[in-house]
Amino acid sequence: MKKYLPTKKNTLGKYFTGICLSLLLLGACEDYINLNLIFTSEPSNIGGTTAQIEGLITDYKTSILQHGHCYSLNPQPTVNDFKTELGMRTETGLFVSSISGLRPNTLYYVRAYFITDETIQYSNQITMQTSIQNTELKDFRVETDSRLSNITQQSATSFGTLVTGQSVNITQYGHIWAIQPNPNLSNLLGKSELGAVSIENNRDFSGNMGNLSAGTKYYYCAYATDNQNFTYYGTVREFTTPN
Repeated sequence: MKKYLPTKKNTLGKYFTGICLSLLLLGACEDYINLNLIFTSEPSNIGGTTAQIEGLITDYKTSILQHGHCYSLNPQPTVNDFKTELGMRTETGLFVSSISGLRPNTLYYVRAYFITDETIQYSNQITMQTSIQNTELKDFRVETDSRLSNITQQSATSFGTLVTGQSVNITQYGHIWAIQPNPNLSNLLGKSELGAVSIENNRDFSGNMGNLSAGTKYYYCAYATDNQNFTYYGTVREFTTPN
Protein backbone atom coordinates (compact mmCIF):
# COMPACT_ATOMS: atom_id res chain seq x y z
CA MET A 1 0.00 0.00 0.00
CA LYS A 2 1.35 3.45 -0.95
CA LYS A 3 2.18 5.88 1.84
CA TYR A 4 2.04 9.68 1.48
CA LEU A 5 4.38 12.15 3.08
CA PRO A 6 2.73 14.30 5.77
CA THR A 7 1.94 17.84 4.68
CA LYS A 8 1.34 19.55 8.02
CA LYS A 9 3.47 22.73 8.16
CA ASN A 10 5.36 23.24 11.36
CA THR A 11 9.03 22.36 11.39
CA LEU A 12 10.89 20.15 8.96
CA GLY A 13 11.05 17.46 11.60
CA LYS A 14 7.26 17.18 11.41
CA TYR A 15 7.37 16.55 7.67
CA PHE A 16 9.21 13.29 8.05
CA THR A 17 9.96 10.61 10.58
CA GLY A 18 13.65 10.00 11.12
CA ILE A 19 13.50 6.70 9.25
CA CYS A 20 11.75 8.07 6.18
CA LEU A 21 14.06 11.10 6.06
CA SER A 22 17.08 8.84 6.02
CA LEU A 23 15.58 6.73 3.27
CA LEU A 24 14.67 9.77 1.24
CA LEU A 25 18.17 11.19 1.49
CA LEU A 26 19.48 7.84 0.23
CA GLY A 27 16.93 7.83 -2.61
CA ALA A 28 15.59 4.46 -1.44
CA CYS A 29 12.12 5.34 -0.18
CA GLU A 30 10.33 3.52 -3.00
CA ASP A 31 7.14 2.89 -1.05
CA TYR A 32 6.53 6.62 -0.64
CA ILE A 33 5.04 8.99 -3.17
CA ASN A 34 6.97 12.29 -3.18
CA LEU A 35 4.39 15.06 -3.15
CA ASN A 36 7.29 17.43 -3.79
CA LEU A 37 11.06 17.32 -4.11
CA ILE A 38 11.75 20.35 -1.95
CA PHE A 39 10.23 21.58 1.31
CA THR A 40 10.54 24.66 3.52
CA SER A 41 10.00 25.10 7.24
CA GLU A 42 8.52 27.84 9.37
CA PRO A 43 10.99 30.75 9.69
CA SER A 44 13.07 31.36 12.80
CA ASN A 45 14.86 34.36 14.28
CA ILE A 46 12.35 36.75 12.73
CA GLY A 47 13.15 40.40 13.38
CA GLY A 48 11.87 43.64 11.96
CA THR A 49 14.00 43.35 8.83
CA THR A 50 15.58 39.86 8.92
CA ALA A 51 14.66 36.16 9.13
CA GLN A 52 16.21 32.70 8.77
CA ILE A 53 14.45 29.85 6.95
CA GLU A 54 15.41 26.21 6.42
CA GLY A 55 14.77 24.21 3.28
CA LEU A 56 15.08 20.51 2.47
CA ILE A 57 15.83 18.91 -0.89
CA THR A 58 14.77 15.26 -0.94
CA ASP A 59 15.55 14.36 -4.55
CA TYR A 60 16.48 15.79 -7.94
CA LYS A 61 17.01 14.38 -11.42
CA THR A 62 19.79 16.56 -12.85
CA SER A 63 22.42 18.88 -11.37
CA ILE A 64 21.08 21.77 -9.28
CA LEU A 65 22.34 25.04 -10.71
CA GLN A 66 20.86 27.34 -8.06
CA HIS A 67 18.78 27.01 -4.89
CA GLY A 68 17.46 29.07 -1.99
CA HIS A 69 14.21 30.79 -1.00
CA CYS A 70 12.05 33.29 -2.91
CA TYR A 71 9.68 35.69 -1.16
CA SER A 72 7.14 38.38 -1.96
CA LEU A 73 4.20 40.39 -0.63
CA ASN A 74 2.04 38.37 -3.00
CA PRO A 75 1.17 34.64 -2.82
CA GLN A 76 3.12 32.01 -4.76
CA PRO A 77 6.44 33.88 -5.05
CA THR A 78 8.79 32.85 -7.85
CA VAL A 79 12.46 33.39 -8.69
CA ASN A 80 11.35 36.57 -10.48
CA ASP A 81 10.57 38.07 -7.05
CA PHE A 82 13.07 38.61 -4.25
CA LYS A 83 15.20 35.55 -3.55
CA THR A 84 18.28 34.18 -1.83
CA GLU A 85 20.84 32.44 -4.03
CA LEU A 86 22.90 29.72 -2.35
CA GLY A 87 24.57 28.49 -5.52
CA MET A 88 25.05 25.07 -7.12
CA ARG A 89 24.35 21.88 -5.20
CA THR A 90 25.37 18.25 -5.65
CA GLU A 91 23.55 16.58 -2.76
CA THR A 92 20.19 16.34 -1.05
CA GLY A 93 19.60 17.59 2.49
CA LEU A 94 19.04 20.76 4.47
CA PHE A 95 19.97 24.34 3.60
CA VAL A 96 19.44 27.69 5.35
CA SER A 97 18.62 31.10 3.89
CA SER A 98 19.36 34.30 5.82
CA ILE A 99 17.04 37.03 4.52
CA SER A 100 17.61 40.74 5.15
CA GLY A 101 16.16 44.00 3.92
CA LEU A 102 12.58 43.12 4.91
CA ARG A 103 9.98 45.63 5.99
CA PRO A 104 8.93 45.67 9.67
CA ASN A 105 5.42 44.49 10.60
CA THR A 106 4.81 43.04 7.12
CA LEU A 107 3.39 39.71 5.91
CA TYR A 108 5.56 37.85 3.38
CA TYR A 109 4.94 34.71 1.33
CA VAL A 110 7.91 32.34 1.02
CA ARG A 111 8.82 29.23 -0.98
CA ALA A 112 12.05 27.27 -1.27
CA TYR A 113 13.24 26.55 -4.79
CA PHE A 114 15.92 24.86 -6.84
CA ILE A 115 16.80 25.30 -10.52
CA THR A 116 18.11 22.63 -12.87
CA ASP A 117 18.84 22.85 -16.59
CA GLU A 118 15.37 21.37 -17.17
CA THR A 119 13.02 22.99 -14.67
CA ILE A 120 12.42 25.14 -11.58
CA GLN A 121 11.06 23.22 -8.59
CA TYR A 122 9.18 25.07 -5.82
CA SER A 123 8.28 23.95 -2.31
CA ASN A 124 5.14 24.36 -0.26
CA GLN A 125 4.30 28.00 0.54
CA ILE A 126 4.59 29.47 4.02
CA THR A 127 3.95 32.94 5.40
CA MET A 128 6.01 34.98 7.82
CA GLN A 129 5.21 38.19 9.67
CA THR A 130 8.12 40.47 10.48
CA SER A 131 8.06 42.11 13.89
CA ILE A 132 7.31 45.72 14.73
CA GLN A 133 10.52 47.73 14.93
CA ASN A 134 10.63 50.06 17.90
CA THR A 135 10.81 53.77 17.18
CA GLU A 136 10.27 56.93 19.20
CA LEU A 137 8.43 58.65 16.34
CA LYS A 138 4.92 57.33 17.00
CA ASP A 139 3.17 60.15 15.13
CA PHE A 140 5.42 60.30 12.08
CA ARG A 141 4.78 58.73 8.68
CA VAL A 142 5.73 59.07 5.03
CA GLU A 143 3.20 59.33 2.20
CA THR A 144 3.81 58.53 -1.47
CA ASP A 145 1.82 60.77 -3.81
CA SER A 146 -0.02 58.94 -6.59
CA ARG A 147 0.73 61.65 -9.15
CA LEU A 148 3.80 61.79 -11.35
CA SER A 149 4.92 64.49 -13.76
CA ASN A 150 7.44 64.92 -16.56
CA ILE A 151 7.24 61.22 -17.46
CA THR A 152 9.59 60.29 -20.28
CA GLN A 153 11.27 57.08 -21.40
CA GLN A 154 14.23 57.81 -19.11
CA SER A 155 12.85 59.75 -16.12
CA ALA A 156 9.87 60.93 -14.07
CA THR A 157 9.23 63.36 -11.22
CA SER A 158 7.70 61.86 -8.07
CA PHE A 159 6.13 63.51 -5.02
CA GLY A 160 5.77 62.71 -1.33
CA THR A 161 5.01 64.15 2.10
CA LEU A 162 6.64 63.85 5.53
CA VAL A 163 3.67 63.86 7.90
CA THR A 164 4.30 64.90 11.51
CA GLY A 165 2.97 66.97 14.37
CA GLN A 166 6.17 66.83 16.42
CA SER A 167 9.81 67.83 16.09
CA VAL A 168 11.58 65.25 13.90
CA ASN A 169 15.21 64.91 12.81
CA ILE A 170 15.52 63.13 9.47
CA THR A 171 18.93 62.06 8.14
CA GLN A 172 17.73 61.35 4.58
CA TYR A 173 14.50 61.16 2.61
CA GLY A 174 13.24 61.00 -0.96
CA HIS A 175 12.00 58.25 -3.28
CA ILE A 176 13.26 54.77 -4.17
CA TRP A 177 12.32 52.69 -7.21
CA ALA A 178 12.82 49.18 -8.55
CA ILE A 179 11.53 46.82 -11.23
CA GLN A 180 10.33 44.40 -8.55
CA PRO A 181 7.49 45.00 -6.05
CA ASN A 182 8.26 46.09 -2.49
CA PRO A 183 11.31 48.31 -3.04
CA ASN A 184 13.33 49.22 0.05
CA LEU A 185 16.80 50.58 0.75
CA SER A 186 18.29 47.08 0.47
CA ASN A 187 16.49 46.18 -2.77
CA LEU A 188 16.33 49.06 -5.21
CA LEU A 189 17.28 50.22 -8.67
CA GLY A 190 17.75 53.85 -7.73
CA LYS A 191 16.85 56.54 -5.20
CA SER A 192 16.56 60.30 -4.86
CA GLU A 193 18.16 61.52 -1.64
CA LEU A 194 17.32 64.95 -0.21
CA GLY A 195 19.65 64.90 2.80
CA ALA A 196 19.15 65.79 6.45
CA VAL A 197 16.31 68.00 7.67
CA SER A 198 14.64 68.99 10.97
CA ILE A 199 10.90 69.61 10.77
CA GLU A 200 7.98 70.25 13.10
CA ASN A 201 5.16 70.24 10.55
CA ASN A 202 4.29 68.42 7.33
CA ARG A 203 6.74 68.82 4.47
CA ASP A 204 5.98 68.16 0.80
CA PHE A 205 8.87 67.18 -1.46
CA SER A 206 9.63 65.95 -4.95
CA GLY A 207 12.45 64.05 -6.59
CA ASN A 208 13.64 62.86 -9.96
CA MET A 209 13.62 59.16 -10.85
CA GLY A 210 16.30 58.79 -13.50
CA ASN A 211 18.12 56.18 -15.60
CA LEU A 212 14.83 54.50 -16.52
CA SER A 213 14.18 52.35 -19.60
CA ALA A 214 11.41 52.75 -22.16
CA GLY A 215 8.30 50.57 -21.88
CA THR A 216 9.21 49.27 -18.41
CA LYS A 217 7.05 48.93 -15.28
CA TYR A 218 8.57 50.46 -12.13
CA TYR A 219 7.56 50.31 -8.47
CA TYR A 220 8.34 53.34 -6.31
CA CYS A 221 7.66 54.79 -2.88
CA ALA A 222 8.68 57.69 -0.66
CA TYR A 223 10.96 56.97 2.30
CA ALA A 224 12.63 58.72 5.25
CA THR A 225 15.29 57.62 7.74
CA ASP A 226 15.42 59.15 11.23
CA ASN A 227 18.45 59.78 13.43
CA GLN A 228 17.95 56.37 15.09
CA ASN A 229 18.50 54.73 11.66
CA PHE A 230 14.88 53.62 11.41
CA THR A 231 13.42 53.86 7.90
CA TYR A 232 9.77 54.67 7.18
CA TYR A 233 8.21 53.79 3.81
CA GLY A 234 5.19 55.18 2.04
CA THR A 235 2.70 53.23 -0.06
CA VAL A 236 4.30 51.44 -3.01
CA ARG A 237 2.94 52.71 -6.34
CA GLU A 238 3.70 51.74 -9.92
CA PHE A 239 3.92 53.25 -13.38
CA THR A 240 5.17 52.27 -16.85
CA THR A 241 7.45 54.46 -18.94
CA PRO A 242 6.28 55.17 -22.52
CA ASN A 243 7.63 53.20 -25.45
